[in-house]
Amino acid sequence: MRRQKVKMKLQHCSIRCSYFCLLVFAFCFLIFHARVAADFDSKRWAKWREINVADKDAPASFVQVELDGPVFAGAREDLADLRVIDEQGVEVPSKLVVQRDETREEQRPLEMLDRALAPDGRLSFTLDLGADPPHHNRLDLETSSRNFSRRVTIEASDDRRQWVMVRDDGYIFDFTRDRKARFLTIDYPLSTRRYLRVTIWNRNEPPVEITSASVFQVTERSARLNRWPATLADQGVDARLRASIWMLDLSYQKVPSARLEFQPATTNFQRRVEIEGSNDGQTWLPVGSGEIFAIGIEQRTRQHLQLDYSEAHFRYLRIKVFNYDDSPIQLAEVRVYGYPHYLLFRREPGRSYRLFYGNPSAAAPHYDLERLSPYLALEQLSTLSLAAEQNNPEAGALNAEAPWFERQPLWLWAVLVIAAAVLGRMILRLAKLSTGSGK
Repeated sequence: MRRQKVKMKLQHCSIRCSYFCLLVFAFCFLIFHARVAADFDSKRWAKWREINVADKDAPASFVQVELDGPVFAGAREDLADLRVIDEQGVEVPSKLVVQRDETREEQRPLEMLDRALAPDGRLSFTLDLGADPPHHNRLDLETSSRNFSRRVTIEASDDRRQWVMVRDDGYIFDFTRDRKARFLTIDYPLSTRRYLRVTIWNRNEPPVEITSASVFQVTERSARLNRWPATLADQGVDARLRASIWMLDLSYQKVPSARLEFQPATTNFQRRVEIEGSNDGQTWLPVGSGEIFAIGIEQRTRQHLQLDYSEAHFRYLRIKVFNYDDSPIQLAEVRVYGYPHYLLFRREPGRSYRLFYGNPSAAAPHYDLERLSPYLALEQLSTLSLAAEQNNPEAGALNAEAPWFERQPLWLWAVLVIAAAVLGRMILRLAKLSTGSGK
């Protein structure tokens, strides 16, 4: 009889526990659904801009709007609050599109043959790509040597008797000072020849020890980059770091940049560069680093004056060029580039559209267009521009008019904590009843 009562209590407690879980889940779902369902309310967006449509009576078509500095400054950094709205206040599906560089590599490690060190310091070796050689256009070397800079030539042959020069001005280098910087890759015109003869010109310096070599077929598709207007906000020399400092101002916060291009006023230098970013000019975060050089010796020129980095969203860029014990280099200009960002949507005849942004709490939208866009030839679409930015005067009432649960950011966490405590107590009670019934 006692076990029967305990079993009934277990069943009742289990049912109450299940009902409680369903109640909490339903409550959270309804609140969340209410927020998402009412996602667009013009009062919650601080900025808007008219989308310029030249011919409103043209047939329906997909178009794209190129985003600019004011949009990046006013929107969220991830641009999840961008909304296209027609003249009737209806939200139009849209998709953010960023076309970036694409690189595909196929690697083949190779054995080095006929390694020889000539009296004049030339180190040469041959690479055999096999009886059915693949296409190849890049050589990658590995070395245990440190602190060097060497010219490299590459010749190609089908029979190891007749050689054709495919690159006579390649350079590799390694600088291990305060930080490590290496460049051991040499590109050359696409080839299908079986053999490569590589020569490293050491001259009167210690030979560079090459430990391995690989060849690649590299297929690249370069995307168009926008040049951002940049002004020199500050410059100087840091005696402790032994570095020249330049600070560039891109005029708007959160501008996406991905490349610096240096225009030097001097030549014959090789320097390490570090890049930092900030939106307020006070707090700086690392952006990227690399090596720039411009060499003109014995009628041979070689330069690398471009630094690419992962897309960064900053108004200010601080550039440190480490001179160490050399004289500071003179820069005529530093250019800043970024990949253009577009907002894709379908334009209907007779309609006008506005772009809204500036809602930090907006959830990222999800449209069918996300899955349809790969079927569109984006490079063939018309590109629309934006009119001047407008402030939304109604946006100031956002916090006052928002529902209570949206003005209390901790409400959901509080509900979940209470629910977890109640649920834990029920589970503990179930455990005790179950233990008691087993005795």
